[in-house]
Amino acid sequence: VVLLAALPAASLVRNWSTHDLRNDREARDFLSAALAEAEEDSIILTSGDRSTFALWYGVYGLRQRSDLAVLNVNLHGYDWYDATFARVHGDLLPPATPLEESLVALAARRPVYRADDLELPGMVEERTGVLVRLRDMEPVDLAAVAKGASGASLVILLDRVTDPQNLGAVLRASVAVGVDAVVLPRRRGALLTPGVHRASAGISFIAPVAAPQN
Repeated sequence: VVLLAALPAASLVRNWSTHDLRNDREARDFLSAALAEAEEDSIILTSGDRSTFALWYGVYGLRQRSDLAVLNVNLHGYDWYDATFARVHGDLLPPATPLEESLVALAARRPVYRADDLELPGMVEERTGVLVRLRDMEPVDLAAVAKGASGASLVILLDRVTDPQNLGAVLRASVAVGVDAVVLPRRRGALLTPGVHRASAGISFIAPVAAPQN
């Protein structure tokens, strides 16, 4: 019994310094910098957990910048999230309107940021001095996949995969096993965002992704 009790205690002592986050200020530094940089009445688009939770805490929990609206693009489309956003921000996003159309209209009258675009300490990797312009990615034609297959086609249909990290992992695995197409949902799921490109280690640019369907 003493030995069994000593094993987790020894592990706790050995790993305490690497798991002690009392002095980890990354989230607080991110929040302070974002709130300082965002213009008045801005809308900040988030996708990952780190930026989303930090901004939710500052804007809605601490009410430090009540003029801001924090919109998680991966949660948009879920009824519970849309209802909560509408309760806080009114008719900022018209119901039953595609997010892309709403954002275009909003950008004409309010500043719109992506959390990744804000130059924030601890959240943006050091720049290498290389700027790359990418053309739009051509989606896979599902009809062509079905018609050109000599046997059965392997197609992955994703639903409610909202975390960019998970979608990136799916795309990496899909290319590795030779999937013919990966179909993303138009709503209630992550799309090809910068976070997905990073999580997939760039594989998302060559993965056979079909146009979003619902």
